[in-house]
Amino acid sequence: MQRILTRYAGWFNRKYDRIGILIANRFKSEPVETEEYFLTLLRYIHQNSVKAGIAKSAINYKWSSLKDYIKKSEFTDTSFLTTIIDTDSFIEYNNEEDMEVYEISAEDKKKDDFYVKNRIKEILGGADSFKLGELPKKERDKIISFLKSNEKFTIRQIERATGISRGVIFRCK
Repeated sequence: MQRILTRYAGWFNRKYDRIGILIANRFKSEPVETEEYFLTLLRYIHQNSVKAGIAKSAINYKWSSLKDYIKKSEFTDTSFLTTIIDTDSFIEYNNEEDMEVYEISAEDKKKDDFYVKNRIKEILGGADSFKLGELPKKERDKIISFLKSNEKFTIRQIERATGISRGVIFRCK
């Protein structure tokens, strides 16, 4: 969204010979790196229309995907959700009042990144986590696979800690 709005603002400013911010700080993006956070955000999205007062229930809101998650749909890919939680439990969870705060502090992210970097440093025998990218491909891929499967680090966490591209990390099995 940010990229689209930035391009639109540039076009608008050129067309109307103006300078400055057209749209400011409307959208924010954070990676969803845990199943718990995924479920929490899904509940937040489904309850949003009710909290905003534009619907009496999320299930009856015309634009809600909640029906798709409960009854399976051709429009919405619900396969990931079904690997985490069964339908009855999801309905129960979704009906709980959402009291979450949806801010991820920079401090929490730093602590997380610090842990990941230190763990990779341990695995590399004390070498900086960015040295992982300098290892021979076979050895590098083996360590990345270990980080994903045994350490349960996400692709994004490994990418931030090592500087290795997301595509390379994704392809490691």
